[in-house]
Amino acid sequence: MRIKPRFRLLPPAILTILPPRRTPAALLLILALWILAACHPAAPGAQETADTVPASAAPAQPAAPPDTQLQKIAGGDTLLLVPGKAAGKVLLKAEVEKSRIFDLLGPADSGDAAMCKSWAMWYWGDTVAAQGKELDIYSVCDPDIDMRKSIQLVRVSGVPFRTATGLSENSAAADIRRQHPHATSLGRFKKPDGSIISLLDDVAAGITFELAPAGGPDTGEGRCTGADIHLPGKKVTDTYIPFYTAVKQP
Repeated sequence: MRIKPRFRLLPPAILTILPPRRTPAALLLILALWILAACHPAAPGAQETADTVPASAAPAQPAAPPDTQLQKIAGGDTLLLVPGKAAGKVLLKAEVEKSRIFDLLGPADSGDAAMCKSWAMWYWGDTVAAQGKELDIYSVCDPDIDMRKSIQLVRVSGVPFRTATGLSENSAAADIRRQHPHATSLGRFKKPDGSIISLLDDVAAGITFELAPAGGPDTGEGRCTGADIHLPGKKVTDTYIPFYTAVKQP
């Protein structure tokens, strides 16, 4: 009867190094060396394996979402103001119904209406009280279009804008006066949030600039914070504006 070997045969590479006459001691030595080699871990290679996850930098912060309300009327990130004519897609003397302003921006956040006169206000800030970004539209019954309401004035505050000559919501009063030498100061006014501004109105051109104080509530004109586009030849204060309260001069 043939007895099956109780151990696996040694690899051929090891068998080739055995001496011609294999003694039990030699076999045990070779077996011990083979087991030791099999249990020793392989040295790590320099090349990264496929399942290795390399360290990566922290993920980049997502970009701020675009101001969709502004883009709807500006067609971009900055509102183009055309004195006496338009603020972006909002045109002066345009019939309110045909302007589609309520289709673009939705219902107004606030309003102030009287007989044939109305204000519609949209607040784009975090809260209505903060009024961080604001668009206001004044309309009246217009005899030129059979007493249907038309847009007479557009006001923006805290909204990025520019004019064709490069003025913006951060322009200095000196730059504005240089480009609008006929603009006149209408005095100081308090806004609903309590801040004090000065109004600089180029009546003939049809644009008014809101100017923050240079250094404090009692200082001179500083930088622009907002603007009104109105019909040429009419002072902005001749229109009923609920968010300008005149401040008495000392």
